[in-house]
Amino acid sequence: MTNDLVDIPITKYIPLGSGRTRANHYIKYMPLSTSTSFYRHSFSPSIIITWNNLPASIAESPDLVSFKRGPATTRF
Repeated sequence: MTNDLVDIPITKYIPLGSGRTRANHYIKYMPLSTSTSFYRHSFSPSIIITWNNLPASIAESPDLVSFKRGPATTRF
């Protein structure tokens, strides 16, 4: 969605967050506000936190192949 590979305008549903901090990347999204732990641990809110914590070398990949491959030293 970030690289417009699907026809879903991500910023319409999830606003962009603040800029780069320390070793993180520029493409951050605002975490969704949740009032229940059931929703907090569902896909959308939890994947935003995961995305925002990705290393810049992965999140700022120029294409899908580079994103999937990632750097050889990256471990989750």
